Amino acid sequence: MVDRGLISKAPGTRLPRFRLGTLLVVVAILGLLFGAMRAIPWAMWRYHVDQAVEAACSAGPDFAWSLNATQAPRREVFFYFLSDRERVLDALFRSVELDPNDIRRIHALRTMRALLRQPCPLVLRKRRLDQALDLATRARLSPMLEKELADAIAEWTPRAGLDAAQRRAILAKAKSASGALFPAWAHILAEIGGREEIHFLVTLGNVHDRDLLDAIHNSAMSGCRWPGLLPALKSWLDDPTIAPWVLRYSLLSSSPEGRNLLIAYAANAANPVESRRSAIERLLKTIPGTKLLINAAKTPRVSAILAASAEGDLQTTFQAALTKHDEWNGRFLWLELIDGLDWGSSGRLSASATPIDKAASEAENRLRQFVRESNLHCLHWITGRHDLRSSAQWRQWYETSSPPPMSQSDLVKLVLEHPEALENSGAILRRIVPYQFGGLPAECIPLYERMAREGPPAARYWASVALLFGTSKTDVVPIAIDLISQRSPGDVNAGNWAPIDLLKQRFAENLYWDSAAWREWWAQHDPGH
Repeated sequence: MVDRGLISKAPGTRLPRFRLGTLLVVVAILGLLFGAMRAIPWAMWRYHVDQAVEAACSAGPDFAWSLNATQAPRREVFFYFLSDRERVLDALFRSVELDPNDIRRIHALRTMRALLRQPCPLVLRKRRLDQALDLATRARLSPMLEKELADAIAEWTPRAGLDAAQRRAILAKAKSASGALFPAWAHILAEIGGREEIHFLVTLGNVHDRDLLDAIHNSAMSGCRWPGLLPALKSWLDDPTIAPWVLRYSLLSSSPEGRNLLIAYAANAANPVESRRSAIERLLKTIPGTKLLINAAKTPRVSAILAASAEGDLQTTFQAALTKHDEWNGRFLWLELIDGLDWGSSGRLSASATPIDKAASEAENRLRQFVRESNLHCLHWITGRHDLRSSAQWRQWYETSSPPPMSQSDLVKLVLEHPEALENSGAILRRIVPYQFGGLPAECIPLYERMAREGPPAARYWASVALLFGTSKTDVVPIAIDLISQRSPGDVNAGNWAPIDLLKQRFAENLYWDSAAWREWWAQHDPGH
């Protein structure tokens, strides 16, 4: 019989026994090892981020970051920034604020601008705008750095917005700025585009300084359609130094009063030939302006003056422009829709293509397919023909059928029935606001009013644009304000700012995203101003 005691003491059968203290030590060591394994990559990442910040302050940002960061020579630096953007922005602004070297401060600021051009939370952009504005208005800075800060403020303001106190600070700073810095602050005022800002810019608009003229007249203010700007435009056109800058203002070609100023300028032999040619080109952009030229050319004296600023026979040139306008909703519309059907797949990439190239190709193919299907849908809606699909079939149909042009009212009715056409077809969207008409045809006004009331947000916006730019009616202002209230300022889609820009351009007012303030303004609005 085998002794059981011997069995129990066999070397291979005993279970290991550890004391509790030993076990805790082992666990602690394993935890430290695991933590170290996790900490080393984190520390290396933070090191690379800090090195990237130092490189940006020393060498400046890569210009390609603003164009295509994935193909920039220093793209890894940019990606390190994006991986820790908030802390990087804090570090960069500390350099802007405290670095003793102005070149490094400017490099840091330009890097911040490159980072904030990427989609990001509104709070990041707003915080940097507030910091930059505070620094620019309270501290003594070199002119070089102050100009860079002003440029950054002008870039960030449209997205982040300003409150009343900040606007007062900017206006006060602009009024007290030295002559060399006037253009930088004038650029910010033009971007804001409010009534006080416009009034102040008008007082500077006749200064014969090239940089200031460029900052004022080659700015967002050139798109202002506030009728109160007309007296200033008339005065500026009388100055031969300023007139070439002013002739590009939208209000001159879009309003009857502005077109009268243009034809008077073009018919005045005392004005420079090149500037008179610019006035003629502006008039040719609209049907009423083209007709003014045709009628003016019938007077021999005026015809001789116009002929010195135009190429070829006047009547032939002007009539050709009028015919082109007439074809906008005719031949041009049909061919644009039919040509859009030729957009197909861009082809396969080589086997060596990178993942980024493949993703870009797939995105392009999706866009091409979307454009093709969108144009096809529009052709179906307009004609009622669903049996034609290829561009060759539609071209044959067009050549044999010779369809009539769509009137503007027909086009608006199409959008009322199929509002998705505005988002599906650039050909339709480009025609929904008929700038070339110089105003809305009377029969279209009730249709646009209906679209502004009943359509989806995109249709309501474009109807508001057509009515506010093409008529003297302002009934749709509350609709535009409603559109503002429905949008989030944090949305990265630039189109969400469109209703604010619309009211700013039409009334020279800007209350940004404060829909309550907009409603209060409208309740007190004087139609004569």
